[in-house]
Amino acid sequence: MVLLLGITLPAFAAALNPAPLGLGDAAALGLWCLLFAGEVTADNTQRRFQREKYRRIASGEELTAEQKRGFCSSGVFSVSRHLNFCCEQGMWLTVALWGAVGAGGAEAWFVLPSLALVGLFQGSTDLTERISASKYPAYREYQRRVNRFLPHPVRLLQWAAGREVDPFAKSA
Repeated sequence: MVLLLGITLPAFAAALNPAPLGLGDAAALGLWCLLFAGEVTADNTQRRFQREKYRRIASGEELTAEQKRGFCSSGVFSVSRHLNFCCEQGMWLTVALWGAVGAGGAEAWFVLPSLALVGLFQGSTDLTERISASKYPAYREYQRRVNRFLPHPVRLLQWAAGREVDPFAKSA
């Protein structure tokens, strides 16, 4: 509860600043919106994958190779195993940095609650990764080929250009 309150303080401090909004505020907002869109995209990709996998299982239809592996590795999940986590953590840090800049930089401690939440996410992601690796035999190979949080830059550009990137292809 304290950490959640802590990540809201930067926005509160920035709102109290009497200075007009500037370029830094616009940049922070733009980055936050980009990260929000990334998280929504990743969450929706995962939801669609799981919904379709379980629909096919329930109806007795043939599963795709990816569905047989059990986990989503296409779309945004071909460039980052946890893009949704990466974007959420980036949103927290963006709010913290925006608050520190909005307060004139004197409130650099604003980043501490966000960094604490990032640390908590590391531990919960470790647990998630261990569970997935024990549940799905191909997950270890996926871990080897796809970055945990930060998207692989070349694969991200390929994906953004509309070229599907398959982490299980022989050349991946």
